[in-house]
Amino acid sequence: MANLKTMKNNGSDETSTPGEKGVGNRPNTDTSGRKAASTKAATDKAAQKKKKARLPEDGFLENSFTTSIQFLREVKIELKKVTWPSRKETIASTSVVLVVVALVSMYLGFVDFGLTQLVGSVIK
Repeated sequence: MANLKTMKNNGSDETSTPGEKGVGNRPNTDTSGRKAASTKAATDKAAQKKKKARLPEDGFLENSFTTSIQFLREVKIELKKVTWPSRKETIASTSVVLVVVALVSMYLGFVDFGLTQLVGSVIK
């Protein structure tokens, strides 16, 4: 049993498959010892796509204008589907918001005033 562990720790373990990190500091290699070219090819293709995407096409401005107009048309259609609150509901909601804001601001004002007095008395 001790011999098996020693053999594996000495780097003679042959169970790793191509493309996996081998034993020690060996890089990912295929069976012939060459680095895997498929990964590099995929990276190169992705870089080429990014370069192509960055270059503006001939009709870039026209295309952008058309897309913007189409977006605004769709926004208009969606806004027609919205159920808007009545005037009475809007006034009621606004009143609730104003009352809550007034209460919270008064509470924070009292806390601020109290802490200012406390810190002032400690410093003197």
